[in-house]
Amino acid sequence: MAFGTQISNRNEPDVTATGWLPHGLSIRLLGMADLPAIIELRRQVIAELDDPDHYVPEEPAFVQDHIAACGLTIGIFEADELIAYGALGLSGTDHAEMVAALKLEPDQFAHLASCMVVSRWRQHGLHNGLIQARIDYGLRLGRRHFGAMVSPRNEASWSNLMQRGFHLRVIADFPDGRRRYLVHKDVTENVTFDESTFQLCESDDIDGQRKLLAAGFRGYQRVRRDGKALVGFALPSRIDRSVPDALQP
Repeated sequence: MAFGTQISNRNEPDVTATGWLPHGLSIRLLGMADLPAIIELRRQVIAELDDPDHYVPEEPAFVQDHIAACGLTIGIFEADELIAYGALGLSGTDHAEMVAALKLEPDQFAHLASCMVVSRWRQHGLHNGLIQARIDYGLRLGRRHFGAMVSPRNEASWSNLMQRGFHLRVIADFPDGRRRYLVHKDVTENVTFDESTFQLCESDDIDGQRKLLAAGFRGYQRVRRDGKALVGFALPSRIDRSVPDALQP
């Protein structure tokens, strides 16, 4: 069954009900008619990357799959121009890799698969807003776990995710040479960290971060010092649980 058919029978959230959008912008779910606009936006953003490791393009079918097959895509428009999008994955190869690495149940997990914003609209909160919009949508599809893969060198992306409550849990190396942070958010968790265990680690110190992760630490905040991006780690001291209304039976 196509994903578009599946969600038609669910209690879909109204993605237009947003108070965070700058004046003059609109937001909606994207369909196959929007495919050329998504491809063009991706072409522009990837061509402008300062560091090609920030985003390694996926297989050509990725965009179409995240409209109609294994997920959904939310777009932001200025008039008729697509200026940002965020894709949410509910199955597929990346989904399976993250489920295995994070030791989660596939039907409880959704991953923030891709998000891009045109250069003139960066620093306006669109990336942050699309993180939350995708979480809200995933909640109404019964997902409690959310994750994302991001380059350790892509400070803007991983710091935005940490601001939204995602924690660094795994650093993965892939056969194609990519090294990625796997960040995770369980919406039923409210984590209190033991401040006495707080440590900073440079984002390029992979061995140091892996040692902390192996000891049970979580990376949960970005700190800048002397022009360098550091990740703040600590041990959880308490985890309270509550079920969001959207997940209530």
